[in-house]
Amino acid sequence: MKTMNLRMLLTMLLFLGVVFVVARPAQAQEDPAAQANASFQAQQWAEAEAAYAALAAGAPENGLYWYRLGMARHNLEQFKAAVDAWERAAALGFAPVFTQYNLASATARMGESDAAISWLEKSLVAGFNQVQTLETDADLASLRNDPRFKDLVTQADRNARPCHFDERYRQFDFWVGSWDVFNPQGTQVGTNTIESILLSCVLQENWNGTGGAGGKSFNYFDPSEGKWKQIWVDASGGHMNFTGEFRDGAMRFEGANVNPDGTTTRMRMTFTPLEDGRVRQFFEQSTDDGATWATWFDGYYREQ
Repeated sequence: MKTMNLRMLLTMLLFLGVVFVVARPAQAQEDPAAQANASFQAQQWAEAEAAYAALAAGAPENGLYWYRLGMARHNLEQFKAAVDAWERAAALGFAPVFTQYNLASATARMGESDAAISWLEKSLVAGFNQVQTLETDADLASLRNDPRFKDLVTQADRNARPCHFDERYRQFDFWVGSWDVFNPQGTQVGTNTIESILLSCVLQENWNGTGGAGGKSFNYFDPSEGKWKQIWVDASGGHMNFTGEFRDGAMRFEGANVNPDGTTTRMRMTFTPLEDGRVRQFFEQSTDDGATWATWFDGYYREQ
């Protein structure tokens, strides 16, 4: 039997938003829910089990009571009784990610591998993403040699890092790296470091021009629009906002340069991966609302 185990930690994380009242002993005795909570927080599992069994009997529609009753029973190694309580919580739709995960853990401890795998699959569909928990929770030890378990770990990783596994978020990865940047005449105009951050959900640009100008941009895929977005801010106080897409072998953006005085200029830029490993960034601007376009910046990126 575990004390502060992974299951308890998950439960604490789940209910951090719940405000618990610290009451005097006499008040706790007058309030069964407060008394049950005090026993639960102190990991006094026998007392918590009795308290939550009484609370659940009196309020069978309360998913929290059934969930915590399952927790207490599981820590008392009353696995069948824990399953009964957690199934009631699951039927009420209470915290499905954690309730279904705990059902998997209890049924695994009972030797019911098929049921445990099924509950894990449901938890993963609901969004469970704790890869390390899957790999280390002692309750799941009997499942780790099951060929299905590896697929479940992979799915948890996908849940934890959705952008990493979604090809749409990876379309701009050819820009990631540390680069020296040159104009078409071969003169270096700056350096740029493009980092993949936030588990591959954002590309952060860190530009330093040879003349001392600097700026940063954040680039991300917006699934609601099916478009890429770039937000650029520089040291002069200006900023640019772009929307684009990867099309015909290049990342193509259109937007506006917002000058420090508030005026705007239409802009478009194209990032093209070249066969020799370089990347070309081609900027154009229009001062006549798109009727004509002129080159604003033409840079060739070479890896440092």
